[in-house]
Formats: sequence, structure tokens, C-alpha cells
Amino acid sequence: MKKLPWAVASYAFSYMLLFILIGLLVGVFIFYQYIVSVELYQPETAHETVQFQYDTYKKVINDWQINQQALQPSADQKLLNPFTPAP
Repeated sequence: MKKLPWAVASYAFSYMLLFILIGLLVGVFIFYQYIVSVELYQPETAHETVQFQYDTYKKVINDWQINQQALQPSADQKLLNPFTPAP
């Protein structure tokens, strides 16, 4: 057990080179995944035109307004502070 630190220290330069090489390889892999491969393999865009669905939009707005009205009375209500003693 006493010889382990000496064995590690004697190859410290080799270990540092190994860790730098591993770091460079990981960096190159990440660069390739997020930069190079995205530019090489561009996905095809849809050729269809997107139509705005006005009826769905109105339904979502109506549901949102109903939810806002349901929450409104609770905003006007005065709530007691739970961190103060009861009167």
C-alpha cells in the first residue's frame, strides 16, 4: 500500500498526457455531434403551408378567460398570514 503513491507519481506525466488526450477526444466528439453533423445532415423542410386555425385559437382564448374568471375571486379574498399567531 505504501508503494502505490510512488507508482502513480512515477507515471504522472503519462497520466496527464492520457487525460489530456481523453479530454481532446471528448471535445472533438461533442464538436462533431453539435456542429459538423448538423450541417452535413440538414433535415428536409415541410413543403406544405401552415394554416392558422382560427376556431382552435378562439377556443383556447375562451378557455383561458374562463380559467381567469374562476381564479379572480380568490385574488380578491384576504388571506391570513400563516406565520403570525392567530388573533
